[in-house]
Amino acid sequence: MFFIVLSLLLLSCGTRSDKSQQADSAGMAVLTVDNFDAQAGDFIGKEVQIEGLVDHVCRHGGKRMFLVQTEGEGRVKVVTGETIPAFDVELEGHEVIVIGIVDELRVDEQYLAEWEKELTDQEAAESETAGAQEYAEGSHTGLGEQADQGTHDAAWDQISGYRAQIAASEKGYLSFYSIICSEFKKKEN
Repeated sequence: MFFIVLSLLLLSCGTRSDKSQQADSAGMAVLTVDNFDAQAGDFIGKEVQIEGLVDHVCRHGGKRMFLVQTEGEGRVKVVTGETIPAFDVELEGHEVIVIGIVDELRVDEQYLAEWEKELTDQEAAESETAGAQEYAEGSHTGLGEQADQGTHDAAWDQISGYRAQIAASEKGYLSFYSIICSEFKKKEN
């Protein structure tokens, strides 16, 4: 009886070891748009694969696109990496498979204060031109572009909204996750 139990124990340990090796050799994590925000924190700095429907490609240089599920409410920001100069607007409405590194942007009170200063300095410098109004209404500052999650809300409104969310947060900051794209392809239908 002892030898039977010992054999079963050794066999089960060997099986677990094989499963671990299969998981390790399986490669990068495959995330979905729906579970991205919940799981992205575990993959910061790591390569992942995700697929989704291109909902929007930013018209100002094509440096960002946003993926959605055909059903569901999730949305994932994908930014160009070193190997991708820009995303083509023609991708909108197509399903794509993206491979890239998960990135986290932490927005806290210091970040918001720097963003406000950037906006104020830019408004002062452009106060005599019509561009100041356009600039103030958009989020075309360096920090504003990073924090923009595809809504293109006025910068001051975004700052106010983020400040309220931080106040309600237990962490004292907000995390915005995105993927820095290293490669992508249109999904074949």
